[in-house]
Amino acid sequence: MKKLTRQEEHLGQLFEEMEQQMAQEKERILEEERNKERKLREGLANELRRKESLASEMLQQYEQARTKLDDLEKIRMNTVQEKERLLHEKAELEQRLTETESALNDCKDYIEMLQKKAREDRRTRAKAAIELSENIALERENLVRQLDTLRLINQKLVDDREERRQRYLAYLRHQPQQESGVNSSEGGRQGMQIVEEPVDRSSSEMEFDGDPTGMQIDSVNSMPAWASIRVTAHNTASRAAEAARRGSILGAYFNAG
Repeated sequence: MKKLTRQEEHLGQLFEEMEQQMAQEKERILEEERNKERKLREGLANELRRKESLASEMLQQYEQARTKLDDLEKIRMNTVQEKERLLHEKAELEQRLTETESALNDCKDYIEMLQKKAREDRRTRAKAAIELSENIALERENLVRQLDTLRLINQKLVDDREERRQRYLAYLRHQPQQESGVNSSEGGRQGMQIVEEPVDRSSSEMEFDGDPTGMQIDSVNSMPAWASIRVTAHNTASRAAEAARRGSILGAYFNAG
């Protein structure tokens, strides 16, 4: 009986020891689990904080990227607007350049036309001046020839008048002496009148204004041809005046040119 009691006590002690061991093991396991749970919580908390920090950092980077993207979009829009403005200015400048080139070509054509017209005008004026100079030279030569002709005619008239006078005087000297009465005196008076007649007719002498020597031409009433000579002299004087006027016009023309 005692043996059973001792065995029961021994078993009871074993049960108590086992229960204590089980309680200790349970407590140890619980402590380990609590430690694991604590460590896991701390790890998760740390991981969560890290994730939150990373998320915050990523959000900040996103905001920065979004801001940069907005800035880039604004820059792109400004670039597009600037490009459009530059294209518009380019089109305007090209149009202005085309208009300027067209106007420049028109100006060149107009200048060339003016230069050509000026050359033609100069050639025309030079040709007209040469022709006018040649005409004046020819007119002068004609006037000189006419003056020489008039001078010769005048000299011939003077010589003819003197010859007639000398012949008449010789005729008077050879008249018979018996006719010296009234007839002689009348003839003498008539001779005086005939001799003086050329001198009296000197009032009708022609003056040639264009003669630089102041030459005069005596007219003879008994020669009807002198009417035409007088007209010729008058026309010659008119042509001389016209030539002088043309000379002044030519000088003014060249001075104006």
